[in-house]
Amino acid sequence: MNNYGIIICLENSINSHTIKNRTKNLIHDLNIQFEIKHPISSTIGCFNSHIKALNNAIKILLKNINIDYVIIGEEDITIDYNSQYYKNLLLCLKEYNKQSNYILHLGGFPGFTTNLFDIIKNNYDNIKLKSKIYLTTAYVVNLKTAIKLLEILNNSSNHIHCDAIFANSGIDQYLVKGNIVNQLEIFKSDNTYINNYCSTKKQSSILIKLNQMSILLINNYFMFLLFLIIVYYQKKNSIILVEFLITMSKSLSKNLIKKKYNKYLPKNIFIFFELLLLLRIYTILKLLI
Repeated sequence: MNNYGIIICLENSINSHTIKNRTKNLIHDLNIQFEIKHPISSTIGCFNSHIKALNNAIKILLKNINIDYVIIGEEDITIDYNSQYYKNLLLCLKEYNKQSNYILHLGGFPGFTTNLFDIIKNNYDNIKLKSKIYLTTAYVVNLKTAIKLLEILNNSSNHIHCDAIFANSGIDQYLVKGNIVNQLEIFKSDNTYINNYCSTKKQSSILIKLNQMSILLINNYFMFLLFLIIVYYQKKNSIILVEFLITMSKSLSKNLIKKKYNKYLPKNIFIFFELLLLLRIYTILKLLI
């Protein structure tokens, strides 16, 4: 396999000495993009470094027509080459080419899949899962997805976690099944505090399991109309308020991606909208009681 990859790494990081060894079976042509730690915010630093990496990826893809895609990763990437699911990663990369219209995440956190067709497709696709994917440990872009993603990032606020911008960009996203690409278990983070207590592998495992509940969280106007009819006959008006919030969370996520809105928002706002989908549990319980 002959892949081109860009790994983002802080200058003087202890991880820099092991990057090549950790990625040698995945990336053939490796470029380490060294960054200076942002003096104020690691969120801003991470955001800006991915913009730089995407710019570099676009230059590479324009210059080398024989390269279909670029793998972009972060310095703490770790890959379980011995996993039985490693073949999924290789198959996903083999499928990915210049015509692919999605971001391929080699690792990450899936949100809930709220489209019925995608939920059914996920059950039959043995190598990848379609959803909003959070975490930028390792992802794959071709020229057109890199250009589109870069445009979206440039029009978003750099104090929002860039993985949330990716997830809510409107670009289709797939996650390689098997949970074999994660972050080193260092348990030291000043940006995402949960990483101090729980590894990304464990977090990902939990969220992949929760994604299997997606059939209960389908979110579209048909479902809202269905609950409206149920409420009309059962007189359970609180359900409409809950379902309205769920429906609005989907619409808001699409619109708040723009800088003119999200520059005023807390950096974890899109995670909050993802959690709003869990209000469906209230609806289900209310209908059963």
